[in-house]
Amino acid sequence: MSQLGSVSAGFRLLVRTISLEKYHRRLGQLLQEQQLSIFRTATTDDSAL
Repeated sequence: MSQLGSVSAGFRLLVRTISLEKYHRRLGQLLQEQQLSIFRTATTDDSAL
């Protein structure tokens, strides 16, 4: 029973990892679109560093 539970937990972790990967890829696309404006703001605001 404990072995079945660990397999189930591993499968759940795998599914969570795959969905997280999809989410991170979508988040990465959003960040790439906003990266230039963020970089521009960061470089013009030198006092923030």
